[in-house]
Amino acid sequence: MYRNTTEITSTNQLSPIGVTILNFTKDTISLSGKYYYAVVAGNAAGNSSISNCENITPLLAPNLSPLTKIGTQIFLNWTQISGATIYYIYRAATEITSTSGLIPIGITFLNWSKNTVSTSGTYYVIIVGNLISNSSISNCENITLSQGAIGSISNGEWIYFVIILALIVIPMLFIYRRQKKK
Repeated sequence: MYRNTTEITSTNQLSPIGVTILNFTKDTISLSGKYYYAVVAGNAAGNSSISNCENITPLLAPNLSPLTKIGTQIFLNWTQISGATIYYIYRAATEITSTSGLIPIGITFLNWSKNTVSTSGTYYVIIVGNLISNSSISNCENITLSQGAIGSISNGEWIYFVIILALIVIPMLFIYRRQKKK
């Protein structure tokens, strides 16, 4: 197996990146540029000619923006990645440095998502994917809920609470006063 950053037409001057007896291998690459691959088969009698050359451009990891919270709704936004066709959303109670053992809580085709959170100290990362590969994980973002935030009324919701309360209390006061006068 040979790898190069330009199209491979000859293996002269190239060193193999791996040798395998299987018809596949796994390669670890950095996340910049385009990579070209070619294979040469061999046995005791010698080597074959060079295979066709195939290339891949790795997907970049998205940048997850700081999380926005409205009540118990968390809004996730991240950079749109060229070549991406799907985004996997992961959540955990501790900082995420690997998605090994985690199951995505959501899959989307957009570069944003809305999620409901019920505990403080919730961490999120995003992985970008397409038919060929997935990116590495995005930066990890955390949301911290203030004490009593779950089930309580946020600042923006107070006005609605006061209006509803007034619509209930004021008519009840009028009814009470009318009944008291009788």
